[in-house]
Amino acid sequence: MAASTSQLRRRQNVSRACIRCQQKKIKCFGGIPCQRCLESNTPCVVDEDSDERRKILLKRRLSYLEKDRELLIQLVDTLRDEDRLHISDTMNLIRSDASIDDLRSFVTDQVEPQDLKESSSSVVKPEGDVEDAPFPTPSARQHLLNIQRLTDIPVHRVPARPWTSVTDDNDFVSHLVSLYFSWEHQTVNWIDQDLFLEAMRSGKLESEFCSPLLVNSILSVACWFSNWPEAMATQGDPTSKGLHFYHEASDLLVLQEGRVSLNSVQCLGALYTSSCMMGKDRLGWKFLVEIGDSTRQIIAKRTHLIEKTERRQETIRALDTAVLGLFNLTSTATLVLQQPPVMKQPHLDPFLPDHNHDDAWIPYPLVADPLNGQKHCVLQASFELQSIISGIATYFFGEHKSSRYCDVETMVDSFYKDLRHWSLHIPECISLGCDSTPGVMDMHMKYHAATATIFGFIKHLPDPATPVISIDHARYLRHSAAQQIRDILSSHRSRWSTNWMPLNYAQYASLALFILLEGLDDEKSAEAFVDLCIILSALSRRWLLAKGMLRLLQLTAQLKGIALPPQTRGLFHEFSSKTWKLHDRKRLSSLYPNVAITVLGEKNLGEAELDLFLARWDDLDLSDDMEDGEECK
Repeated sequence: MAASTSQLRRRQNVSRACIRCQQKKIKCFGGIPCQRCLESNTPCVVDEDSDERRKILLKRRLSYLEKDRELLIQLVDTLRDEDRLHISDTMNLIRSDASIDDLRSFVTDQVEPQDLKESSSSVVKPEGDVEDAPFPTPSARQHLLNIQRLTDIPVHRVPARPWTSVTDDNDFVSHLVSLYFSWEHQTVNWIDQDLFLEAMRSGKLESEFCSPLLVNSILSVACWFSNWPEAMATQGDPTSKGLHFYHEASDLLVLQEGRVSLNSVQCLGALYTSSCMMGKDRLGWKFLVEIGDSTRQIIAKRTHLIEKTERRQETIRALDTAVLGLFNLTSTATLVLQQPPVMKQPHLDPFLPDHNHDDAWIPYPLVADPLNGQKHCVLQASFELQSIISGIATYFFGEHKSSRYCDVETMVDSFYKDLRHWSLHIPECISLGCDSTPGVMDMHMKYHAATATIFGFIKHLPDPATPVISIDHARYLRHSAAQQIRDILSSHRSRWSTNWMPLNYAQYASLALFILLEGLDDEKSAEAFVDLCIILSALSRRWLLAKGMLRLLQLTAQLKGIALPPQTRGLFHEFSSKTWKLHDRKRLSSLYPNVAITVLGEKNLGEAELDLFLARWDDLDLSDDMEDGEECK
C-alpha cells in the first residue's frame, strides 16, 4: 500500500508522460526511466518541448527572441555605420540568399567585441542555463511549408500513377511538372509541352508522347526547383534532390537495352541536366554523346515513325521539337564545356512564327501576370543561333583548328559578323525587353556568351603585324558581353529572384566573371563583377556545380594575385568559412573549364578542368601572405 501511495503521488506531480505511455494511452508515473518502461525494459523518452507548461520551453523561446533582437540591432548598427564596406558586405550576403544562421554568424564576426557588448547591454537575459537547441526553426519552416502547400495551385494538373513508382501524390507530381515547364523547359525545350501533358493526363502507358522513363527524368530536374520535403531522396539532405526520380529513370533506361525512341532520347536530355545540377557533368557528357547518337537514329527513322502513327501531324511536331531542342542543348553544352560538337546541324523545316496569344507563360509558383511565351519564335531563333555556336565549337574546340594566328583572327571576325547578323534580324517579339520570358533571356545570354568566348582567342603576340582585330577592341567586346550577361541576370533576379534561375544561368554567370576578372580596374566591370558574384553565390546554395564554379573563381583570382573588389570580401569570406567544404570537392566530377586557362591563356595555372584544378589547389592556404581586401578567401 505504501508503494502504491508513493507511485500515486509521483504520478500526480508528472507534467508530461513519456512517449511510450502516451502512445499506449496509459498513466505514466514519471521519472526517466518511468516504472512502466523499466518493467518492460523499453527506452523511456520524454519530449520536453511538447509540454508548453515547462519553464524550459519558455526560456528557449525567450532565448531565441533575444538572439533575433541582437541580430536586428547589429543589422541596424551596420546600416548606420559610415563604413560603406561593412554595409556592402552585409547587403551582398543577404542578397545571396544566405540563411539567418549564416547571416547571424557573419554579422557577429564583423562586430567588435565592445560594440557587441554595447549593442546587447540593454537585452534582458533569462535566468538560468538555457539549452541551445534550434527549437523554433523546424516548426516554423514546417508551418510555412504547410501554408505554401495549402495555397499552391499548380499550372498543370497531372496524375502520379502510372508514370512513377516513387510517389502516388498527385499534388506533388503536379507541382513538379508545373515547375519544370515554368522554368527549365523555357531555356532547353525539346518536349512538345501540349502533347506531353495531354498524354500524361490520359494515363495511357502506350502513348508515344509520354512514358514513365520521360516523366521520371523530368521530375528529377524539377525537384531542384522545389522546397517540398518530398523533393529530397534523403530526408533533410538538399544535395539528394531528385535522386529518387533520377535512379528510377536510369533503371528504366537500362531496360530499353539500347532501343531508341522519341521518349528515350528526350529522357537523355533531362538526365544530362540532372547530372550537371548534381555536379556530375563528366557523367553528363556521356549522356550528351548518347544524345548525338540517338538523335541521328531518330532522324534516320523519322519517315517510318510518322507513317506508322495515326497522329501524323502531332508526331511530326513532336519529332521536330525534340531534334531542334536537343541540337540547341548540345550546342550550348559544347560551348560552355569547350568540347567539340556531338551532333550535326539537322536539316528540318523551320518553325514558322504563329504569335499565338494563347501561348501564355506563367511564372509558377509566383503570383504574377502571364506573358506571351512565343515558343515557336524562340525555338526557331535559338536554332539559328545554335547553328553559329556549333560552328564556333567545331573550330575552336575540335581537332582541326588552324595553328596560324591570322586564321584565328579571320574566323573570329567571321563568327562575330554571323552573330551580329543574327542579333539584328531576330523577330521583334523576342527582342530583349521588360516583358521577356526566361527563354528569351537565355537566348540573348547565349549570344553574349558566344561573343565573349570568341574574342578571348584574340591575343597579344610578340610580333603584331597588321591585326584584323585590335587587342583593345577585342577586350572591349568581351567586357561588354559580360556586362550584358550581368544586366539580364539582374533583371531576372529583380523580377523572379535567383530561386527560379535555370542551370544555364550559372554557366553564363561563371563565364562572365572570368572575363571580368581581367578588367577589374574598370569601374563598370568591377560593378558587374560584384553583382555576378552575388548571383553565383545564391545559385551555389542550390547546385554543387555552381558552388564549384565559385570556388574555381576564388582560387584563380588568388593564384593570379588579383585584388577583388572590396564589396565581395564578406561574400567570399562567408563562402570559404561556412559554405565550401572538403566533401564538396570530393563529390564534384566536373570537366567544366577554367576560362582563365582555356580561353585567356593562363597556362601556368595547371589543369583547366574544374575537379582536377580544385584537387590540385584547394588544399593550399593561398591567403596567408595577403592583406585583408586583397584576397577572397
